[in-house]
Amino acid sequence: MDHALIGAIALAAWGVQRATNDVDFLIDGAKAAVARQALESDGFTVFHASDDVLQMAGPGPVDLVLARRPLSLAMLARASARTFR
Repeated sequence: MDHALIGAIALAAWGVQRATNDVDFLIDGAKAAVARQALESDGFTVFHASDDVLQMAGPGPVDLVLARRPLSLAMLARASARTFR
């Protein structure tokens, strides 16, 4: 599934340090049910769900920000693959 790493962990990849306790991903909102099912099959549980976000707990906390509006869908389309070492 196409996704973009966002939030504090993404900032760290660019050298900006910010405290966090979760991993944030931007995904296509139309694929929210597929993403939820995949994470639930890996032991995650939803503790908050809205039209804009799924917050999940499991081996580590994960937030799925759901791109549904033109601006967030455009952000997802512009996301680039990047490898960090």
